[in-house]
Amino acid sequence: MFDVGFVNEFAATVAEMVLARLPKQNVERRYLSVAEAAIYAGYTEEALWKHIQRGALPVSRQGKSVRVDRLEIDKWMVRNRQ
Repeated sequence: MFDVGFVNEFAATVAEMVLARLPKQNVERRYLSVAEAAIYAGYTEEALWKHIQRGALPVSRQGKSVRVDRLEIDKWMVRNRQ
């Protein structure tokens, strides 16, 4: 009937060809720089820094690096809806 090895090899080749033609997916990161977070939230970077300095928006610090959790931005925006 069918050569199973051939069918599997053919299927793998077709799958590889299809995946090569698909656009690369843009996986959203959970932790953003302050500049990225400002764009995400629709604020200027300076305005976002003011909220961070007031303690209104929690951040994670690693040395000089400051990261904002995308989930915290979402919660913060819901709390501050007008």
